[in-house]
Formats: sequence, C-alpha cells, structure tokens
Amino acid sequence: MLVSKDDDFRLLQLREPRARLLWVTMGNCSRAVLLQRFEVVLPEVLSALESGETLIELR
Repeated sequence: MLVSKDDDFRLLQLREPRARLLWVTMGNCSRAVLLQRFEVVLPEVLSALESGETLIELR
C-alpha cells in the first residue's frame, strides 16, 4: 500500500487498479495532526482494504 498526498499517484492508481493507495487530501498539517488522524481512521482503512477497496481517500 502506498500513502501519498500527490494527485499523480491517484491518477496512476486509476490506470493500475490493483495498486492500493491511501490518498491523503487533508491539506497542509503537522506530522502530529496527520498521525493522530491516521490513528482515528485506521480501523476504517483496514476494513476498506479487507473488502477489496484499492483507493481510499483520507480527508
């Protein structure tokens, strides 16, 4: 799984749908805020991956 804020990776994932991408669209924030958000959404992200999702957006 790739974690990126770069839209180019989202476009790449659309062309290669087997690739799994966590696309971060939160805007600029500190590392601490980003890690806190990851902790909150981790169960949802894992559930989405288990159900076969390949593009997950983190807002």
